[in-house]
Amino acid sequence: MAKTEEKPKKKPARPKKGLHGWKAALTVFGCGTLAAFGVFGVLIGAINLFFSGISSESEKPDVPQVPQNASPIAELAPGELDLCGRHVMGAYMLPDLDYESGNYSDPALDGEYEDRVVSDICSWEVQPQSGFLEPVHFTYSYESFISRPGGEGTEDAASSRYDELVQGFDSGSNRLLEDSESSLGDRSYYFYGETSDGGYFYFTLVQIHASVVAIEYETGDEGGVVESDRLENEASEVLGLTERAFTALVPE
Repeated sequence: MAKTEEKPKKKPARPKKGLHGWKAALTVFGCGTLAAFGVFGVLIGAINLFFSGISSESEKPDVPQVPQNASPIAELAPGELDLCGRHVMGAYMLPDLDYESGNYSDPALDGEYEDRVVSDICSWEVQPQSGFLEPVHFTYSYESFISRPGGEGTEDAASSRYDELVQGFDSGSNRLLEDSESSLGDRSYYFYGETSDGGYFYFTLVQIHASVVAIEYETGDEGGVVESDRLENEASEVLGLTERAFTALVPE
């Protein structure tokens, strides 16, 4: 989720809490309305993203683990799908027991179970270990459909959401260079290009059963050309370390 001249690694920044710029708009992702991706020109340019490099399994901190072949649970307890503060941070070795994104939403915490969509968005600045010379910005957000009124299928709802977000993408003032389907999750689509500030962005939407995940990376203008496959590898690695949580914790 890459290869150039190695420089001494910088100490990764602590996770930044709260939202800035387009991330404030993305809180609607947590309300079941990620329509804010339609203003992606504002999005890409103000993310304060994610953590530093991916390490081996033996080096990962003691974070909640999901069994490799876990079957979906029958019922999700309120607050249980808080992936940003658990699995996502664990994937990047930034254990912070006090971390809260400030964006986690689960209607069941207020006793609402009939139309239940759980979501979160978190972001950090990180220094990947795959040959990047400068820090990159990373945002991870998701929307999981736990129950729907009137018997509507949760996977159908996620599928409609995925289609809406892919079709509503707008690169704004950024220059779109590539966009295509990819092989992540059940289905996925990515957008890659140059930012108006001279860096590069990679934004992918992934459907995993009844969940939709959005992963974005943005580089600065100091690191030179960053090909799409390097950023895709980063996204694929993170998704691979968090995907099991969606298949195990989101009821069928």
